[in-house]
Amino acid sequence: MPLYLDRHYVEGIGDDDISRAHELDLSIQDEYGVSSLRSGLPRDDTQRFVSCQLRVLT
Repeated sequence: MPLYLDRHYVEGIGDDDISRAHELDLSIQDEYGVSSLRSGLPRDDTQRFVSCQLRVLT
């Protein structure tokens, strides 16, 4: 099963935003045949991107 890492560059996003977005990903993952494994922000404050790790199930 393929594994993908997706990055989104976003201004002003925090850990609570990431948690809510990941919960939304989990709620629709079956519709798209993927498994949302994790989402997060880098610990380095100079980088402002969200990373999302997905596994394709189909």
